[in-house]
Amino acid sequence: MKNRREFLKDAAAGAVLIGAQSKLGLAAAAAGKSKVVVARDAALHDASGQLNERRVQALLDRAIATYTGRERAVEAWKRIVPVGKVIGLKVNGLGGKGISTHAALVMAICERLQQAA
Repeated sequence: MKNRREFLKDAAAGAVLIGAQSKLGLAAAAAGKSKVVVARDAALHDASGQLNERRVQALLDRAIATYTGRERAVEAWKRIVPVGKVIGLKVNGLGGKGISTHAALVMAICERLQQAA
């Protein structure tokens, strides 16, 4: 190996060439369309700052229904959850308050996954 700078330059050039020749490359990934749903609820927190778990569930249901284009959240979950598969959730709890995934959202997702299975 010449030096670290040359190695990184060669590695980057190789990655670009491989990506350009592959259907899984960057160009193919950029060509597809993405869909983003922004879900908001001004009354999600009460006056003391606590989350209302029923409103979290309702917000999640509206977001999933909008994302899938379904009328009912149960139909939407059944559309995206593979039947007979084990689903694992990776929750980030290391970031601390305000950054980590809130337990109320995790429980809402778990509830809907169980209902869709």
